[in-house]
Amino acid sequence: MSEPVGVLKAPAVDRLVLVGVGLIGGSLARALRASGWAGSIEGAVRTHAELDEALALGVLDAGSTDPESVCPGADMVVLATDLAAMPELLPRIGACLAPHAVLTDVGSVKSAVVGMARASLGEQLPRFVPGHPIAGTERSGVAASFESLFFERRCVLTPLEETAPEAIERVTDMWQAAGATIHQMTPAAHDETFALTSHLPHLIAYSMVAQLADADAEVRAGSAETEGAVPGPLDFAAGGFADITRIAQSRADLWVDILDRNRDAVLTHGRRFTHDLSRLLDALERGDLSLLEAEFARAVDTRRTLERARPDSAA
Repeated sequence: MSEPVGVLKAPAVDRLVLVGVGLIGGSLARALRASGWAGSIEGAVRTHAELDEALALGVLDAGSTDPESVCPGADMVVLATDLAAMPELLPRIGACLAPHAVLTDVGSVKSAVVGMARASLGEQLPRFVPGHPIAGTERSGVAASFESLFFERRCVLTPLEETAPEAIERVTDMWQAAGATIHQMTPAAHDETFALTSHLPHLIAYSMVAQLADADAEVRAGSAETEGAVPGPLDFAAGGFADITRIAQSRADLWVDILDRNRDAVLTHGRRFTHDLSRLLDALERGDLSLLEAEFARAVDTRRTLERARPDSAA
């Protein structure tokens, strides 16, 4: 079970601004408030309803629907929006950052974010530290946020050659205060890794659920022509199917955008996946059960290793 983040003796920054206060931004705000890392936590959100909710939940001390009204004078700005919003927001934020301010983000395709930052930030680029916390749920919105989301989770930073060392240190300190463990990669290495471990799995999960929906619709269409309804495959999709497709509850528009922005890496790993799946289907067709058992045994060992490495494996 997750433990609370330790409380600091004094705030590391006076003003933290979150641009986007959903699951990730809201959870970061909660964790940093609990640790005392920031003196004041403010936010910029899309709508007044979102702002009212974040204030009512105690996630923010203050906020606005206008980033330019809250970012000036901030010590740290975290861009916690969808990737699709970043091209429009980055130049606006960069234009009003204080000279000492550090800017970071939480986007899951780092090469795309770095390209946007290079096109938008100009002289502020050395103050930008691209980041990606490896945590989340299938839920979204500030009401879904919680303090321990990042506890004992990994956070990847992909600093550029131009990135100021003190900016990296500040962002590292922030995520550690939220309970995360820091790793550094190049943007390209990050995108290759998460194409395989996150982006492709989402594509597969959505595809599996779509296939089930089609099969269920066929059964129900056939049963409509007979007397009495016949249960379809959807009625029996529990247990393993529900586990493997849980992430298909995530926002469709968000994941279409992520897959598009990491297209090359996802296609590379996706083509390999379909090749390997075809190899197993061919083995099953010809009755080569020893190949199937060897592949399954190797997968079982790898999955058990993964389970032991999970921070909540003992819970």
